[in-house]
Amino acid sequence: MTRIRLTPAEHLDLLDHHRRSADPAVGYRAHILLLLADGNPWATIGASCSARPSPSAGGSGGSRRMVRTPYSADLGDG
Repeated sequence: MTRIRLTPAEHLDLLDHHRRSADPAVGYRAHILLLLADGNPWATIGASCSARPSPSAGGSGGSRRMVRTPYSADLGDG
């Protein structure tokens, strides 16, 4: 299992990037690092990676798709 250790300041910084980054890729990578720091295995993270909302290939304002993740129940989505 890959686990990384974060200081409280690093954890808060990654949370800020995850929640507020103008670049979705930066927020997505921050989320992966936070999941690793919480001790989640790569298999769980990999399964949830494909479950992120993604804009359609049509560009701005396109439809979005959502696949249920292990965390959906925590958010009331499932």
